[in-house]
Amino acid sequence: MVGAIMAFAVDFQVVGIDIRVIGWILMAAGAAGLIFFFAFWNRRRTTAVVTERRD
Repeated sequence: MVGAIMAFAVDFQVVGIDIRVIGWILMAAGAAGLIFFFAFWNRRRTTAVVTERRD
């Protein structure tokens, strides 16, 4: 959310720093974090079925 605010709503400039680019980078990092979170969360919830055979 901070990245979107910086990319779209902030209207001031800092010498040598582009606030909008930093906002886009923060949004991309947040999206990547969500993707990794759900990927690992899904992996943790998988269950294995173990069958035992007696001969």
